[in-house]
Amino acid sequence: MPRDVISLESCRAFLAVVRTGGFARAEAELNLTQSAISKRVLALEKALGTSLFERRGPRPVALTEAGRQLQEVLEPLVDAIDDLPSLLERRLAGKAGMLRVLAGQSDALHVLPGVVASFIQTHARVQMQVRVARSEVLMRAVLEGKADVGVTSRRPGLGTDLMFLPLASSPLVAIVAVGHPLTDLRSVSPEILSRYGLVLPDSESALRSAIRAAFHSRGLVPKVVVEAGGWDVIRTYVALGCGIGLVPVRHVPANDRSVVALPVDPPLPPSETGVVLREAMLQDPGVRDFLKLLYRSFGSPVPPVLMRAAGRRS
Repeated sequence: MPRDVISLESCRAFLAVVRTGGFARAEAELNLTQSAISKRVLALEKALGTSLFERRGPRPVALTEAGRQLQEVLEPLVDAIDDLPSLLERRLAGKAGMLRVLAGQSDALHVLPGVVASFIQTHARVQMQVRVARSEVLMRAVLEGKADVGVTSRRPGLGTDLMFLPLASSPLVAIVAVGHPLTDLRSVSPEILSRYGLVLPDSESALRSAIRAAFHSRGLVPKVVVEAGGWDVIRTYVALGCGIGLVPVRHVPANDRSVVALPVDPPLPPSETGVVLREAMLQDPGVRDFLKLLYRSFGSPVPPVLMRAAGRRS
């Protein structure tokens, strides 16, 4: 006997519950009652012949193994369906698009290549342009329409027309050269760090300002011996014994044997990476596809604003 037909609406309901963390929370995103959402998810479970959520009372929903596997399969499929009208329109017009992305040195080197490669595989007619830029240059280019997407740790100032969508937050760790006197410690404090020369981002960076403020709040003054642009550059100077670096832990590769990473206790303000763009760009399906790939590369949930933008186009 054939299984029940799987509807697109039931798939959307399932993904909305996963994204929002609950059936009740998905009501606003889908503009449906909780009862209607539950019926759609139950219909999907019946069609698949398996449970997708662990029912454990009022606690936040938890996916079963089948639910986790289905989420991974469904998200790109539903995204592709949402973008079918725009994709068909572009193909009929025979137009090739351009996606211009700016990022800091480390993200352009370590994060974007894999995302760009994945994007090109599914958007062969879109030409990519990836450039390295400092935060202030990046912001200005996006604001003036000279770039479509910026990946940065600096939030736009008030009064601009730019959106900032958080991607990931990463704790700061202290890195020292192999053989440094501090390598035997389990962690270091700002007080200990203030006794040594530091290798930090340039004085205009948002993170440098946050580090300076954290030291000053404890009555300390950071002793900067080298200002360097880019986390890879900072690691290089530290490995040569020029000083102690403070870098986001995600920028210390697990296989890097040239430096030793030490937790900072009490912790310093974390480094926040995000996407800067003009809100109107969310209506471009290519931009949305690129951002979804970017979020998945960070292991971060896709923000609801992207899903709502896709819904308005479908």
